[in-house]
Amino acid sequence: MRKRKMLKQTKVYLGVNHYLLGRNKIGRRYWLREPQFVKGRDEKSSHWDYLNMVILGRPEGYPDYYSQGLFTQTEFRKTMEATPLTEEELDELYDYISTYNKLRQVSLLFEQGYSDITEKAKIDDVQNKYSAAYINDRLIPQVIGRIRRLLSK
Repeated sequence: MRKRKMLKQTKVYLGVNHYLLGRNKIGRRYWLREPQFVKGRDEKSSHWDYLNMVILGRPEGYPDYYSQGLFTQTEFRKTMEATPLTEEELDELYDYISTYNKLRQVSLLFEQGYSDITEKAKIDDVQNKYSAAYINDRLIPQVIGRIRRLLSK
């Protein structure tokens, strides 16, 4: 089991919570940006944004292992020299991030009502709105809450 070399930290940057993930070999700290619900002009353009690993003060999403679902413990170990997370917490975080990304994709599918790949498989509009709302209003906030608790214990 890996020992913690850092303390867990939370910072509010530009009005959004950021949770310390670790420090690389040159001392740069990486933070997990808490996703926000982005309201568009209409219901179909509202969505949850990506989970991003960021360096505070730099452009969002660099590097972007999380939003693309490429985050693995191996990649994390290559990047980070120190982290406040134990092995069990890393496993749990990866599960939550994977769940968030899948729920986000399903919600977008319901909101669009069709598949981007085939542009077929139309979904009933009423069921579409209820399903997307349930995912956006209930399921995704629960996953974000669990990530928040894990990274700020």
